[in-house]
Amino acid sequence: MKSGVSMRSRTTQLMRRSMRLAPVLYLMFAGCTCSEKPAEKPVPAAPAAAQAPARPANTPVPTQAVSPSVTPTAAGAGASQDDARKAVCESYVAVLSGRTKDPAMLNNAEFQQLSKDSASLLACGAVLSNSDDLCKRLMPNERGPSRVCPHMRGIFSELRTYPKGRGFMLADVDWEEIEPIRLLAPASFNALRDTLRSGDLSKCAQTGDLQSICQAYMTLDPSQCRVLGKLADAEVQFPAPKKGDPAKVKIKAPFEENCRRTIESRKFLAGGLEELAKSGPPTERELAKAALGQADACASYVSAAVQSCMKVGAPQGAGVPASQTPAPQAPDAGKAPPG
Repeated sequence: MKSGVSMRSRTTQLMRRSMRLAPVLYLMFAGCTCSEKPAEKPVPAAPAAAQAPARPANTPVPTQAVSPSVTPTAAGAGASQDDARKAVCESYVAVLSGRTKDPAMLNNAEFQQLSKDSASLLACGAVLSNSDDLCKRLMPNERGPSRVCPHMRGIFSELRTYPKGRGFMLADVDWEEIEPIRLLAPASFNALRDTLRSGDLSKCAQTGDLQSICQAYMTLDPSQCRVLGKLADAEVQFPAPKKGDPAKVKIKAPFEENCRRTIESRKFLAGGLEELAKSGPPTERELAKAALGQADACASYVSAAVQSCMKVGAPQGAGVPASQTPAPQAPDAGKAPPG
């Protein structure tokens, strides 16, 4: 399935640049450079009658357990083949979108393939339910720059939970990636995250050698991305340096570069969820609606996934069972930072 235009908005920069540490630290800590999963081309949203009822803002949409996965025979003996297939596809998509739960479905090969071809829906569902569970179970090998699903969930969770802050500059995946650096000054880094979430610029004074970094994130001013004091001379060791490579590297230059890149790629999120949901680029608009629990959240991705599923299940010619129709394969989108 070809990559759609939705990931070519500023979220492409968000995923390909802001999560990535500058090259040296990225190579040290990012792990596997697995390919980013491309998004699907959005199609017109599903009719309002098919959408879930609206929920209050800032409230994750709760999931509900459903019976084991629907099959064509369970869809009703009198239903047409297309209706039966649509029922199956809609049951898959309901789980992927985070609106229902069906543990038995996670072992279904067709459902697993659809999840790989519907990475945008999976990420949107993670934001909607505010849970990384499906990300981890359906994309267990996502690491480093390709951790799109949990990264988007983390960023939009920060926007939802701390609407007046800048916590989205240091979301969960970012926090995990810089662990080796955090260990050099844990108190300063903890204070940095707390301050960003609070949105109180005056608290940057509590972040020690990260004060200027804190001010840069809070004011969206990349010129203030400076590591100060003893931390500016601190070094981290490569986990497994190659022959001829340095065993240690100073964090100052790459960490400052990462700060500048993060501000450049995420500053447009500072307007908040309501603004993004109304006038943000296509992908961010969908994710903001999901974070707000709006009724039409993820609608374009839901519709695209159902259509994709229906095509996979359609007979391809006389004597060719639908079960033998290969699922579309998502091409590599190239090396991702989602940053």
